[in-house]
Amino acid sequence: MQLDGLSVAFTHYSALIEAISEIFLDGIYAVDVAPESRVIIDCGANIGLASMFLARGFPEAAITAFEPDPVAFKVLERNVATNFPGRVVCHDVALGERDGPADFWYPPNHPGSMIGGLNARDGVTKKRSVEMRRLSSYIGERVDLLKIDVEGGEDGILADLIASGRITDVDAIILEYHHHLAPEMSLARRLAELEALGFDFQITSPRDRRVVTRDTFQDLLVYAYRAAS
Repeated sequence: MQLDGLSVAFTHYSALIEAISEIFLDGIYAVDVAPESRVIIDCGANIGLASMFLARGFPEAAITAFEPDPVAFKVLERNVATNFPGRVVCHDVALGERDGPADFWYPPNHPGSMIGGLNARDGVTKKRSVEMRRLSSYIGERVDLLKIDVEGGEDGILADLIASGRITDVDAIILEYHHHLAPEMSLARRLAELEALGFDFQITSPRDRRVVTRDTFQDLLVYAYRAAS
């Protein structure tokens, strides 16, 4: 598909249209960070739409993208090489609190899906083994923007960054939090940790126009940024 001057390969058309609507039309990643930002990390890159949006929006930035699904990863590599050669470095690993093998779950009829992740749930019932790494091991300089959309694996990423102290190297985070996806996840705990570390935040639920029933899964978009001193 040709998308506003970009040549975009994809795995599933309907998922592509939904992602284009969110990322390019609604601008969910158009956050208030300095236009001269130079270091951006994309966790859960899938086929690379967010990486390409950010590469275009921050022309001086080098981007590191992570995607563990092998089907999506091949398309990611193709998309960034075609549209932004040399700007995006890709790693085919999952991210979490430890290094080692991990189970990656995905819809059985939709390899490369945007809802694949480290948690099984309705419709996400097939698994493969992938390599997991700690994001902290990839951070060696100031990070202007950290984007995290990993379908329930965000707690592990944040826990690693906090435990390692690397969270202090991050200026801003755009985080999709999967509230009530798994019983051990706690939005309140994560927000309290970020606040204690000097972050303020804005929160929205792009897909919900009303308060839903109790204990219902929600995609929440959290923009965390360094609070003014």
